[in-house]
Parts: sequence; C-alpha cells; structure tokens
Amino acid sequence: MPKTKLPPKPLNTSAGGHVVTWPNRLTQLAFALALALVFARGTMLESVRDTIDIEFGADAVPRGAGPAAGLVLDLLCCLPALLVLGRRLVDRSFALRLAWSHVAFVALGLCAAASSLWAADRFLALVTGAHVVAAAALLWAVAQLVRSWLRLRLVAGVCFGLLLASLAHGLIYRYVDLPDMQRSWERDRELILKQRGWEPGSFQERQFANKILGGEMIGFHVSPNAFAATIVMLTVVSLGVAMQRFANRDEPAWGGGVLLVSVVSVVMIYWTHSKTAMATLVLAMVALAGLALPRVRSLLAAHARQAYWAGLIVCVLGVLAVAGHGIYHGGLFEGRFGNSLHFRWRYWVAAERMFETRPLLGVGWNNFGNFYTAHRLPEAAEEVRDPHNLLVRAFVELGLVGGALLVAWLARLGWELTRPVVPVASEDDAARPRDPEYSMTAMVLAMSAIAGMGFLINVAASVDLAESVDYAFIEVCKRLLYACLLFAGGIVVVVRSSKRQEMDARPAPWVLYGALIALSTLLLQNLVDISLFEAGPMMAFAFLAGAAGGVRSAAWTEQRAARPVVAAALFAAALAWAAALLFVVVPVINAQNQAQLADVDIRYGRMPLAEARLKEAFRQVPTNADYAFRAARAAIMDGHNPRPDDVRALLDAATAADPSLVKGYLIRAEFERQQPSPDVEAIRTSYDKALALNPADIDVRLRYAAALEELGLREEAAEQYRVALEFNEKLPAEEPERLPVKRVTEIEKKLAELSA
Repeated sequence: MPKTKLPPKPLNTSAGGHVVTWPNRLTQLAFALALALVFARGTMLESVRDTIDIEFGADAVPRGAGPAAGLVLDLLCCLPALLVLGRRLVDRSFALRLAWSHVAFVALGLCAAASSLWAADRFLALVTGAHVVAAAALLWAVAQLVRSWLRLRLVAGVCFGLLLASLAHGLIYRYVDLPDMQRSWERDRELILKQRGWEPGSFQERQFANKILGGEMIGFHVSPNAFAATIVMLTVVSLGVAMQRFANRDEPAWGGGVLLVSVVSVVMIYWTHSKTAMATLVLAMVALAGLALPRVRSLLAAHARQAYWAGLIVCVLGVLAVAGHGIYHGGLFEGRFGNSLHFRWRYWVAAERMFETRPLLGVGWNNFGNFYTAHRLPEAAEEVRDPHNLLVRAFVELGLVGGALLVAWLARLGWELTRPVVPVASEDDAARPRDPEYSMTAMVLAMSAIAGMGFLINVAASVDLAESVDYAFIEVCKRLLYACLLFAGGIVVVVRSSKRQEMDARPAPWVLYGALIALSTLLLQNLVDISLFEAGPMMAFAFLAGAAGGVRSAAWTEQRAARPVVAAALFAAALAWAAALLFVVVPVINAQNQAQLADVDIRYGRMPLAEARLKEAFRQVPTNADYAFRAARAAIMDGHNPRPDDVRALLDAATAADPSLVKGYLIRAEFERQQPSPDVEAIRTSYDKALALNPADIDVRLRYAAALEELGLREEAAEQYRVALEFNEKLPAEEPERLPVKRVTEIEKKLAELSA
C-alpha cells in the first residue's frame, strides 16, 4: 500500500508569539535560568567577609554564601546573555534589542569592577563590582527574553513567589528562630562574649543585645530597611497582579488571595520598623489608585513625553530642595523622624568631604566605609558602611565618571520604561483554541523546573552541608519550602482560571503598571537607604527592569546585526566569561576553601597549620588583606612558638594590600606593646595611621595614651587623653558611645597627673 503523507506540523506561534524550534529552546533555557537565579539569590544572604574573628575553642558557625559563591552566581547570571547571543547567531529571524539604558548600566558595572585597580580594599571592590556587571548582563538578557504578556506574567509570578518566601522566612524567624536566640543569649551571654572577643558592658555587647532582644528582622538582607524595601517592591508587583485579575473579571479568589498576602506584607514591614518602606508603600498605593482612573491613564498615554520631563523636573527640584534645606539649617529636621534624616545628613556631609579627595574616579566601589570615619563629623558616632543614598554613593565611590553613568542610566531607564508601547494582543483570545504548549501540564513542568533549579542553586550556594546533620536538614527543608512557595506563586499568577487551566496570555497592563511603580519605590527608598546594590535586591531589580523594558521596547530598538558581528560579540563575551572563571573565580574558590579549613584549625588550636593555610590563601588572592591579617592572628595565638618577625611581616603585608585596614594597624601596635623590647616608633606609627583613618575613635585614643604613658612619653600621652575628652564632649548626651561620667573623671585625674 502506498505510504500516506501526513501534512507537516504547523509551527506553534500562539500565546506570546513563540515559535517552537530548537533555537527557541536556547532562549527558553535562558529565561528559565534567569528566573531560577533571581529566586535563588533573592532567598539568600551573600557576604564578602565574616564579621567575627574565629577564636580558639569557639563553637562552629555555619557558612553562608561567601565571595566564592557570589562570584560563581555572577557567572551563572551572565549565562542567559550568552544563550541569547547564541540564539541570534543561529536564528536570523531573532532580532536583538539594544537601548541606551543597557549601555549605561553595562558601563557602570565595568566602572565598578575596574575600581578594584585603585580602591584601598581591592578585593571588596572586585567582588561587589562583579555583582553589578552580572546584574547588567541579566537586565540586558531579560529585556531580550520578555516580549509578550505571558512572559511578563511569569516574571510577576516569580516576584509573587519570592514575596511568599520572604514572608515565610520572616514568620519563621520571628516565631521560631528569634525566641531560641533570645533564650540562648540569656543563658550563655558570657560564653558568647568570650567567643566573640567582646568586653562585658562594651558598645558591641549593647548593640548586639539590642538587636536580639529588640527582634531586629533582616530577612535575607544585611539590614531591616533593605528587607522592608524588597518586600515593598514585590508587594507592589503583586498588587498589580491582583488589579489585573479584577480588571479581567476573573474568579474573585485569584485576586483576593493575592490581596490577602499583601496584608501580611504590611505587617512584616511594620515589624522591620522601616518608616521609609511604609511611606513608599503608601505612595505606591496612591499611584495605583490614580492609574485606576481611565482619565489619568489616557492623559499619561497621550502626553508621555511631557509627563516624563515633569517627573524628572520634580525629582531634580526635590533633591535641590533637600540639599538647600540641609545647607541652610545645618541638618535635616533635627528632633523629628527619630533623627534618622538628620543622621543621614551627617553621612552626606562626610561624603562630600570624601568626594573632594578623589573627585574623578572616587575611592573605589563599596569602599565608602573604609574612609568614612576619616571624614565624619565629630558628633556622628556611627561607623556606617554606606552613605544611605545611591546617588551619593556612586559619586563618592566612582567619582564624577561613575556618578554620571548612574544618573544617565536612571534617566534613560525612566524614559524607556514610560514609552506608551505594549505587545500586540492576540486576535481573539476568547475564541483561541487551547494550545498544548501552554497547557496546565506545560505550566506545571515549567514552574517545577524553575523552582527546582532555584532550590538546587540556593542549597549549593548558601547551605553549609559540612555542618551537623540536624542543621543541614533544617536549612534544606526551609529552602524546599521556599521553592514550593515559588511554585505556588507562579501558578496563582500565570494560570488563567480554574475553568480554563492554561497559561494566561491575555494583555496584562496592570501587571506592567505594578512593575513600573515597584521599581520606582525601590529607587525612592534608596535615596535614604541603600539596598539596590545588595546582590539579591539588585538582581531582582535588574530582572524586573529588564522585563518591563522588554515589554516596552519598540521596533526601533531591534538590531539585526550581521552574523559576523554577532559571532564576534559572542566569542568575546564567552572569552571574557572563561577568563573570569579561570583567573578570578577559581583562585577565590581555592583561597576560600583554605581559609575555611584554617578557621577549623584555629578552633582546635592548630595555629601553625591555620597560619600556613591562610598564607596560601593570601598567595592565591593577594588582594584580600583579610587572609594575611588572619594569618597574623593565628601566629600571635601560637604562644608555644612565638615568631615576632613573621607576625610583623604578615601585618605589613595586610596593610600594604589594604591601606585602610584599621584593625591591622591596631593589632600591630598592641603586638609591639607586648614585646619584651617594644619598638616605640612602630607603636606610634601604627596608632597614628589608625587614628588618621578614624580620628574620632575615643577608645583607640585612650589605648594610644596608655601605650605612650607606658613608654614614658607623658606629654604625648596627656595630649591623647585631652583629645579623647574633646571628642567625647562633642557626642550627643544620649549617644551610647559617650564615656560614662565615672570614666571621664578617671581620665581627667590621669590628665592632671601627667600635666603636673
């Protein structure tokens, strides 16, 4: 019998304009990987260095996501961009989209990473600068991948899932982890102080106790304000999803469930005690309410250009008004708002002084805290790590070049995101036949893959599986809970309805409005608090901005570059990716492994072995002064085999690698004081360098005065006591770091004896 010829299977071009060919699988993989990475990094706390030095006999502390994990995640965040270039190389019909905001953000990231060449703490600048480069690559890739309403809904689904995970984490912390920590503090206070090297009654003890007993909620971030700002951003996106459900007249339970979660978000924000976050959430709700009026939407669409320039002018005038008020009154609303704005004004005044020292290129990315204490006002006791303003930070850390790039990026991004451009809607969605490619089964498989990848990436990066079985089991279970919440969040947002269980490809303008307002809230919050440049929030912001930009992109942004140009770009990007892996990431991984093994050796008293491991870590990554410093500490703790010359060499290497390493100068001075024949000049030089970086540190001045007194330098000791009292008098009466009256009396008596 003759063979029957079946008609060729037509290409699938439904529900978002997808064509199911093998090149399309490249971008599908890129999109799924981007979604998983944003979720994984949004549910972990990344750090560059440990904040507590390991002591002999201390309990083991589980490791989180350190610099090695952060750099590996940065490389993974660049993979979607490489896959997009690969798709363009093999598929001529796939056009790339390039906007000026992409160029500005990439330039900002490269500037931040390049600042490791001139920063004092080059390792910190390199690692955190790499995060900015990865965020820029992710933003560009997502802008290529999100070209339909369906994919925008998927982005919103991940945001909603991330919100659910954040709320679950906050509830677990408040009702499970925090009570255990408080009981442990009350029971083992003396042991905890001993293990951390803190004196009873010290400022460090009071600060730590206030955080524990006050229930400070930091979530997956370094501060409660950053946690609150991220929740606000995710909540506003979710409110857009709910309003879209109501606008489409879907079953009330879909939108009502999202609104119920938003109520829990408000409670969580209240627990963080972040006034700024609560204010930005209120402003976002006002904006959404305004857009609910058809007249407002039509006016903004018809006069988008005028609305953008009006908004820009308002922003500029607002910044000038705040600056003018602060200059005229010498501060911002002192005595109001819990003095928080007045405190920030002090940071900004010090930042202006810092900017004057290096106006062109700045002090280096994320190096603000290294020099802040050298320029802070005498009455400002806090030793902050950032200026609590993203514009101030960019100009101080990257100079005029980086500050101009940040302003250009934000201004251009605002312009592109407010263009009245949206994807073309389907012909007749109600009559469209159901497509297996967008069925409920396909949806479940897609969300399972995204949640599964996010779970595995998070566990591999942030869970210390070498710790106890109980700890690892609990932490893995938490991550599994977060992945399940991501899956549920995606289903709630992307499934059309219970009656028509398929991916929802209908137009979703309210989801877009929610995304745009959410981005604005995070930027507004970053005018008084910095959260944008933390790895997790920054990836979420770049992800959301790229998705909104992809939906807003017009045809004129598409570039059909010649294949040789695309091939050259892909080759250069892949070569840079491989070079970063071999020459940056691999050495950091090896060094970090050595440092972690050294910590174990220190806890068990194997100081020579710990010193050797830390020396090897410093040899592999000579930009990280912390390795040399910790090796010196291990040598000092090795009381059975004192080697003063080795200690001096290691401390000199540490301060040479990072000239702003105050603790390096201080430990060198204290080490010399303990020697049988102390080097007087080394003691004075070390203390002088430490005080040059932190002249208002009263405790260091008192220690310097005591050292000078021991050496018989009575006049110089008296001068240090006198200066310490002067700085103490400039502190506010309610400042916790102010010396007690009894201590002041003792110093005055000592000063009188030395001056006699």
